Amino acid sequence: MPKPNFIVAIVATLTFSTSVIADNTYAKPSQIPAKVFAAVPTFSAAKLSPSGDQVGYFARKDGEQIVIIQSLIDGQLIELPLRPGAQVQTLDWATEDTLILTHRSLKNSLISRNNGIVNHYKLVSEFGTSFDGIGTSSASRGLSPETRLYSYNLKTQQTRWLGKPRPQKIRASSENEIISQYETLIDILPNEPNHVLIGIDLYQRSKTQVYKVGIETGSRRILKMGNEGIQQWFSDQNSEVRFGIGNKVRGNWGRGDKVATLKDASGKWHNLAQAEWYKTYEVAGFTKDANVIYVSGPTETGSTGLFTLNIQTGSIIEEVFAPEAGDVQSMLGTDSLGIAYTDTMQRTKYLDPFYAKLQSNLDSAFPDMNNRIVNKARDAERYLIVSSNDRDPGTYYVYDRATSQSNRLAKVRADIMPELMAPVSAVRINMRDGSSIEAYLTLPLDHTAGDKTPFIVLPHNGPAERSTADWNWWVQFYASRGYGIIQPNFRGSDGYGQAFQRAGYNQWGGTMQDDITDTTRWLISEGLAAQNDICIAGGSFGGYAALMGSIKEPSLYQCAISVNGITNIPSVKKHDRRFWGSKLWTENMGLKGKSDKDVSPYHQAEKLNVPTLLVASKEDHRIPSKQSISMHEKLQHLNKNSTYVSIPTNEHKMVTESARLQMLQTTEKFLTEHIGHTEGR
Repeated sequence: MPKPNFIVAIVATLTFSTSVIADNTYAKPSQIPAKVFAAVPTFSAAKLSPSGDQVGYFARKDGEQIVIIQSLIDGQLIELPLRPGAQVQTLDWATEDTLILTHRSLKNSLISRNNGIVNHYKLVSEFGTSFDGIGTSSASRGLSPETRLYSYNLKTQQTRWLGKPRPQKIRASSENEIISQYETLIDILPNEPNHVLIGIDLYQRSKTQVYKVGIETGSRRILKMGNEGIQQWFSDQNSEVRFGIGNKVRGNWGRGDKVATLKDASGKWHNLAQAEWYKTYEVAGFTKDANVIYVSGPTETGSTGLFTLNIQTGSIIEEVFAPEAGDVQSMLGTDSLGIAYTDTMQRTKYLDPFYAKLQSNLDSAFPDMNNRIVNKARDAERYLIVSSNDRDPGTYYVYDRATSQSNRLAKVRADIMPELMAPVSAVRINMRDGSSIEAYLTLPLDHTAGDKTPFIVLPHNGPAERSTADWNWWVQFYASRGYGIIQPNFRGSDGYGQAFQRAGYNQWGGTMQDDITDTTRWLISEGLAAQNDICIAGGSFGGYAALMGSIKEPSLYQCAISVNGITNIPSVKKHDRRFWGSKLWTENMGLKGKSDKDVSPYHQAEKLNVPTLLVASKEDHRIPSKQSISMHEKLQHLNKNSTYVSIPTNEHKMVTESARLQMLQTTEKFLTEHIGHTEGR
C-alpha cells in the first residue's frame, strides 16, 4: 500500500523521467517561452492497473508523447515501445501484466473497386505483398486516419497486433481479409481477463464485425456479424453487445443515411431508423434492466438532459438529470455511474451514492477547483482524481478508500505556473436579434480595469463544437503576451441544446458570423478593446470565420489569422464526398438562400482588405493545405497583404509540440506587427 510520503517521491521520479522544465521559474507571464505552452502534457490520460498498484499514463520525452507504466509500490518505470510514426490514442489495462493500446496514424490509402479503404503501403510492408482489389481502377484518396489495437505484455515485453488479417488458408472463406481502417476496443471483458472484444471491418464493406480476441495469442472468433452501415458497437454492463451506430453508404462515398440498431432483453434487434423516439432522443447508456436504457434529449428548458426509456414501448419513463447549464454529453462507463456534461467546464453528475459522496468530499477538500474522478482500479478501492481550473491544467491524485487518503501523484503540465496564468470568465452577450450567447473572456494577468487591450477574437472549430473555461494552451499563450481573448459560442455550437445548435445549420457567413461580429462589437462597447486593435483568428471552421469576418466587416478587424482554415466551400464539399456519410455534415454547410460561392472566402477574396496570415499543415488529412495555398495565391494576385506559412505535419489540429511551437511563434510575430504594442506584449 503506497504511503503519502512515498507518492511524493514518485513525483520526483516522474519529474526526472519526463524531461520536465521543473527548474525554470518566471517573474511575469511574458517571460514564459512559447515552447512551454506548445509542449505536450507531462502526465495525462492516466489509468490504474486492476490491483491499483501500477499506473499507466502519457508522458513527455524530447518533445514527443510516450507511454509510461509506473509502480506505485517502488516507483519503477517502464517506457513502452511505440510504432514509428504512430501516436498512442488510448491505453487500457486488460490484466495486471497486459495493456491494450490504440495506435493512431495517417497513411496514404486507396479506394478499391469494392469501395474499401485499403492502405497499399501498409499491406506491402507488413505482409510482403498486396491483396486483390488494388489495381488500375482504384482511386487515390490521400492521407487517411487509421487505428490499430495492440496488446503489450509487461513481463515478456511482447507486442501483438489484435486486428491482423489472417491468411486465407486458415479460414473457410474464399475472400481475402483486408486490413481494417479502424480497429476499436469494445469491451475489456473483466470476467475473461485473457480476452477482449474488438470491432474490425476486415472486408471493407462498412460492416464492422465483433470478435473475441485472445490478448496473448491473437486468436479470434466472431461474435457478431456486421450490419450494413454499422461502424461502431457498444456493450452493456454484462459485456453483451447491445448497440451499434454508423452510416449506410448509398451509391457513392458522400451519400448515406444514419443507421442504428439496439438489442432488447429478449435478444431482438430493433432498427432505430424505424423508431419514432429515435428522431428526438439518442442512446446514452444501459441500465440493469435490459428493456430500459438511458437516452439523451431535450428538456423543458431546451437543454439536453438524461432520461430513461422503455425499449418495448418507446416511451420515456422519467427525467434523470437536467443540468441547469450545459448539455448532457455521455454516461461514464458501462456501469452508468455518472453523467458527463459541460457548463463552463467539464463536469460530472454521479448517480451512484458513493461516487456522489466522494465528489462532494473532493469539492470540499479542493475548493475553487474542478474536481473529477477519472478512473478506478478494477479490483481495489483506489481512484484517480484530477483537480484543475481555468488557470491550472490540473493535478492527479490517488484516493485510497481503505485509508481515506488522497495523495498527490503528478501535475498534468509540471512546467506551468498557475499563478502566472490569466483568469477566464464566462460572459453573456446580447445579439442583434434579441437573443444572447455565452462567450469566454480572458484578460492578461496585468490588465487594469478601464484600460483598453489589444484583442483576439477566437471562434472555435467545428462549427458544432464549443469553447469552455478550461485551461487552454493557445489562449493562455496569447494572454501571456498581453492580448485579451474572447471565445464566442455562436449559434451552431454544441452544449446549449438542440435548437441552439440547429440554429447554425446553413448559416455559414450568416447567423453564426453575425454572432461573432456582435461579440466583437460588445468588446468595443464595454471599453475592453479599441476598434483599431482587434484581430480575428481561428482554426478549421474558426479559420473560415476569421476570413469571412474580415470580408463582411472590413473596418472591424485589423488582421485575420486562419490555421488550417476552410477557404473554399465548394472545394471542401467536393473533397468530403469521398468520406462515408459526409452528406450528414456537408448538407449543413453554406448559407441558406445563397450560393456557396457567396460565402466562400476564396470566391470573395477581393473584399478581404486586412493583413492575412494563412497557416497550414503540409499534409492535413481533414482540410487539405491546398485550401490555404490557393487562397494565398489569389490574394497575392489581387495585390492583397497575405502571408502563407507551411508547417511540416499531417495533423489537422496540430497536436505535436513542434507544430504548435511553429504556429505560436508565427502568429505571435504577425500579431506584434499588426496589433502589438509595448515591449513585453
